Amino acid sequence: MVQKNLLKQVNPLSKKVWLSNWHKFFSDPEKPSEQEKLNIYLDEGFKEKSLTKVEITYPSKIKQLADKKNLVRFLATELNNIVITLGTAQLGLEGPLAQEVKFYVEKKLPHLQEQIKENFGGQPKIQLSPLKKSLALFSASVNPKVKILGPRLGIDVGGTSINLVLVDHGQVIQSISFPSFQKKETFHQFINRLILQIEKTVWLKKFKGIGIAWIGDARNGKPLRNSAFLKKLDNTNNLMEKFPQVISKKFGVPIGVWGDIEALGCYLGKIGRAKNSWLIRLGTSVGGAYFDAKGNFDIGFHLVSRVIINMSNKAFKHNATGVRGMAQQYVGSFAFTQLLQDKKIKIPPGKGPGEILQKLLIGTTTDKKIARAIISLYSQNLHELIKELIKHYNFKTIILSGSPVTGLLGKTIINSVKRNLLKDKLKLTIKKDSLPQKYSGAFAVAELLRL
Repeated sequence: MVQKNLLKQVNPLSKKVWLSNWHKFFSDPEKPSEQEKLNIYLDEGFKEKSLTKVEITYPSKIKQLADKKNLVRFLATELNNIVITLGTAQLGLEGPLAQEVKFYVEKKLPHLQEQIKENFGGQPKIQLSPLKKSLALFSASVNPKVKILGPRLGIDVGGTSINLVLVDHGQVIQSISFPSFQKKETFHQFINRLILQIEKTVWLKKFKGIGIAWIGDARNGKPLRNSAFLKKLDNTNNLMEKFPQVISKKFGVPIGVWGDIEALGCYLGKIGRAKNSWLIRLGTSVGGAYFDAKGNFDIGFHLVSRVIINMSNKAFKHNATGVRGMAQQYVGSFAFTQLLQDKKIKIPPGKGPGEILQKLLIGTTTDKKIARAIISLYSQNLHELIKELIKHYNFKTIILSGSPVTGLLGKTIINSVKRNLLKDKLKLTIKKDSLPQKYSGAFAVAELLRL
């Protein structure tokens, strides 16, 4: 029977980690006669028509109705995390609780089916049977047909800021940054503002191509509107899909478009600096990229912002899907903002929470104590995300990227995560990427234009 202490209400950012408690309960030794299974069938079309079966074993003696409801919730959470990290073009379920899990997913986690359709073009319907045939419909963004060897402009479109870099001979020779999407701004107005910023900047060299790292995903050279925010921003004419061509025509140069994480993954994979590793990009949202033993980049879903790491009934809701406990609310910039607010520390306009924490770390003894307490809790949540990835992939290294892992703040976070891994006896190497800190996404797409 599910332990009652797992059902208690807790502070959303408490050190009480719900997912770990559930995992401990379900990993307790059981006799085969006391076990049941939920079989999950995935169609990982990007892995050369690979049909995959994942088994989740759980105790069969769940007697109380409340416990059964929580069991279904746990199984649906596991399903969510498996689909998000591995990716699939279609989904099948089999087992005694398959119908209940299907119902829960359709009612509480509808984003899963939406993502399958938008990212893979697959069938969003969940089948109550094994998968028999791969759809193999997945197609990734592709590099431009021509290689650009001269100066290149890289544009990283993030949720908070737009970062532009001029790259030549593998070096950033100029960079600028300005605010991203504004309140009540249409996408057409955003494009005009971006073009104006490029035009009014006195570039040190004339660029011969433009690479764009898009917030979220891109397919076949087109940015996807795969979030409620982006759909609301561009609700007419699909201008979002067309804007790379608009910019290309405006400046008369070739253009390439990648999803932000895809850009970093493709770049690190091509230059061979990532093997047996996971890249986790921390920012307004959270993204991930997996590299196998040969350094091949597995595109998959990897929307690790939507991996559930907190199962409290009071966990924060994900701002796009409304689902509680997703990683974006716990290791994205929202987490730092919330933790600072809990300590009654205001964030001045134009400043990010990371900048405030950097200052606290070199401030008074009280300031340092506050900062370290915040970082400790943040790092524990990042640790839980890493443990979710370990369940489904064999890797030896975690590569952290993004502004939170720069400076003294980054050093403190990495050391804290290392201590957590050591406590759990997980032998992983933790390091930060070697790309230009704030401009890593823009640098990566600029370099991809020549690789």
